[in-house]
Amino acid sequence: MILSHLLWVKMWDIMARQINKLNVKFVKSDLAPGKYYDGGGLTLVVHETNTKNWVVRTTVRRARRDIGIGSLKYVTLAEARKKRDEIIEIARNGGDPIAERRKSKGIPTFEQGALEFIEEQESSWDNPKHRQQWRNTLKTYCFPVIGSEPLDEIDSAAVRKCIEPIWSTKHETANRTLQRCSKIFNWAVAKGYREKANPCLGLKETLPRLRSQRKHFDAMPWSDVPEFYKQLTNSDAFSASALRFVILSAARSGEVRHALWSEINDNVWTIPAERTKMRKEHRVPITAEMGRILDLQRGLDENLVFPGMRRGRPMSDATMCKYLQSKTTPTMTVHGFRSSFRDWVDEYLQGNGDIAEACLAHSKGNAVIKAYARSDLFDRRMEMMCSWSSFVTSKTV
Repeated sequence: MILSHLLWVKMWDIMARQINKLNVKFVKSDLAPGKYYDGGGLTLVVHETNTKNWVVRTTVRRARRDIGIGSLKYVTLAEARKKRDEIIEIARNGGDPIAERRKSKGIPTFEQGALEFIEEQESSWDNPKHRQQWRNTLKTYCFPVIGSEPLDEIDSAAVRKCIEPIWSTKHETANRTLQRCSKIFNWAVAKGYREKANPCLGLKETLPRLRSQRKHFDAMPWSDVPEFYKQLTNSDAFSASALRFVILSAARSGEVRHALWSEINDNVWTIPAERTKMRKEHRVPITAEMGRILDLQRGLDENLVFPGMRRGRPMSDATMCKYLQSKTTPTMTVHGFRSSFRDWVDEYLQGNGDIAEACLAHSKGNAVIKAYARSDLFDRRMEMMCSWSSFVTSKTV
């Protein structure tokens, strides 16, 4: 009798361990893509993107079903086990867990879900124009087609109906709309609103293949820059000095237009992280020619180095661009001078690509490379920018 009791306790212990195989520390660790079974039908699915989702496998009216119950980001291990038990209990009693969840939780429509997603995320979007574009593209191309459909019932064919009509005629808009839909459906899966996979996955491969339509910024050939720079030095135009500074610094137009005197110290212009594209502080070497331009700008505004016509406001991008195009071609862009600089490094200096990339504040390689490449190579960049300055001003001497 005692032996039988001990055997039963041992079997119960084994069954318990088979059901609850995972632990909190393990599921939060850095896991390789794959499936990790907790037992009792509960599985943690780790995707290539490192997102982690809970899935419960059970039998609903003689049909096997995989039911998504949310992301690890929102659903803890204990909550996932509780949901698993609830789902299995409903299925065991002949019910439909999906139908029950819809009744209790209320699955939002695509439009409701999209607006909820935007509301959650837009505080992290710095550009007001970006926020408006999200709403406009979804309102124009998606809401009329799938806006009233429940998030968990939309399939790839439905999403395709939104994208296909503009795929060839407005390809860039179509591509961005598809990307935005994909993010919304990933969010829906993570929130437990949807058990099926993201319907946008693989959809692009089913659409017509188009010839590359990517357009690079129109850039002035590096060999023409000295002659153009000479024209700028002889100009009294309000934007000429800012344009000269853009060329010499190889910085982005917005970084120059919003430059503050407080950011400039001796021979260094420190652009704060919030104003750089890579969201990382960038130190720009100030050459002698750049210093002369700064001397001309002093006293025009207390804070801004290159103020606009309106007091306290920076020069507009349109002002610089319009002036540039009036002196060159209607398609020339201010941003293109960064390409001119990069081409000059490759052809004139014949190398030093890593230094040039650092001058342009471009991200270097993958995460491993970034971990070791912590130096901003300031001294070597100063040498390169001085050489660039000497080349650019060669016609003005």
